[in-house]
Amino acid sequence: MATRRINDYLVKDRDQHGESVEERRAQLLRILFEPFTQGTDPAAYEAKLLSQDWGIEFRDITYNNLHVWHEGTDWNSPLPMTEYYVKLFSNKPSFKVFEGDTHFTIHRHLDDILSERMIVA
Repeated sequence: MATRRINDYLVKDRDQHGESVEERRAQLLRILFEPFTQGTDPAAYEAKLLSQDWGIEFRDITYNNLHVWHEGTDWNSPLPMTEYYVKLFSNKPSFKVFEGDTHFTIHRHLDDILSERMIVA
């Protein structure tokens, strides 16, 4: 039952991927199970961190070299929420959206993101 539901989900956009449904299913399962490789405690701790109030106000952050990158089609962290939070910063950080990317595909831009931030002496 679960395999069929996952396959149905993956078949919907198979023309956008070079891998087979079976390969993508294996990738998806690796992603889903990775947070639990060291047990449930680390995954539960991360969920707690991500869902609690951190006790800071974005407008109080005064660091002047802040950069925010986001994926245009991220379901895990919707773009409108990130846009809202970016506007709360008093120091106007740079903000770049990778259109068409998701929470799981932004890694394709990691080299560009890191090279933008590297200072060559």
